Amino acid sequence: GDARCRGLEEWGRGEGRRGGCAERAQDGRPAGRGELCGVVRTAVGDMRRFMFDRRPYSHDDLGLVATMRRFSSEYQDRTGIVCHFNLSGEDRRIGPDFEEALFRIIQEALNNVNKHSEATKVDVGIAIQPDRIVARIRDDGIGFDVNRAPAAGRHLGLLGMRERAEALGGHFTISSEAGKGHEIVVELAPGTPRAGR
Repeated sequence: GDARCRGLEEWGRGEGRRGGCAERAQDGRPAGRGELCGVVRTAVGDMRRFMFDRRPYSHDDLGLVATMRRFSSEYQDRTGIVCHFNLSGEDRRIGPDFEEALFRIIQEALNNVNKHSEATKVDVGIAIQPDRIVARIRDDGIGFDVNRAPAAGRHLGLLGMRERAEALGGHFTISSEAGKGHEIVVELAPGTPRAGR
């Protein structure tokens, strides 16, 4: 996977230095080798995105905090969006259901930032307190009017995040203003009654 991506990227860079990756020939027709280089670059990007989204994150082995540190670093490398992760409180395990839910909520929030926000920076914070866990995701992007229906893809993502939090008896809030980014706050309290139980 990663080795193949690196190999294809190195080939493409080599062709670019030799001038083989010109996008078009002089007469405007697609240049055969240049077109191939473009296809390779696109395929490598698609492959990296697929691997990144599907890569297993073992909460059982690493725990939420270590998983988030790794994920934040890889997210920044993949998207070019500066991603700061901060932990406050004790780095302790909070149970597999809560760790999985928080990770998936943060993952979806960051996915939305990359797709919709035009942000250059996103801050992810997790506060592990004695009686609750609070996660905050804040970006410096274009924001949106929370009183208006968001784009379809973003709407489904927000709905899924809310449902994950509420299924564990938690709270999900979002605040945003056009031109001022947005912030998502998730509060979970392990040990509280869960929805449907």
